Amino acid sequence: MMNRTLLTAALAISSCAYAAEHSVPCNTLPEAVQQHSKSLLEPGTTVKGCVKDGSGTKTTYEMELVTPKGSKDVTFGPAGDVLEVEQEVDPSTLPPPVAAAFTKAATGGTLGKVESLSRQGKLISYESTVEKGGKHREVAFTPDGARMKAD
Repeated sequence: MMNRTLLTAALAISSCAYAAEHSVPCNTLPEAVQQHSKSLLEPGTTVKGCVKDGSGTKTTYEMELVTPKGSKDVTFGPAGDVLEVEQEVDPSTLPPPVAAAFTKAATGGTLGKVESLSRQGKLISYESTVEKGGKHREVAFTPDGARMKAD
C-alpha cells in the first residue's frame, strides 16, 4: 500500500512539472514577445518552436531558434523582455581558461554541444554535457573558467 501511495505521489508531481512547460504555437505568444523576437531573427535563422513555462512565479516564453552559428534559445518575460539566452558556441572560440576547463572535464569522455548562458544581457556561464562510460553529466564554468553548478 505504501509503495502505491509513493508511486501515485511521484506521478502527480511529475505530471504537474510536465504540465508547467509545454510547446505552443508561436503565434499564440504575447504580442510583446512576438514583436521583440522579430528583432532577434538574424538572416538565416529558423524558428524551431515555442514553449510556454508556467512553473515559476510568473509565466515565461521560450523561442527555440536555429541560426547559421547553431542553436539558440531565448526566454522572454510576458512583457517581451529577454530574460535568458542560451546559444551554441564553437568550442574553438572559447576563452582559453574555459576551453582548458572543458578539456579537463571531458578527459576520457566526449564533450557535448557547448552553450553560453546569458541573463539580462550578462554572460553567466558556459555549459555542456560530458559522456563517460555511457553516463552523461552536466558541467558548467564561469567566463573565467571556474567550475560552477550547471543550470
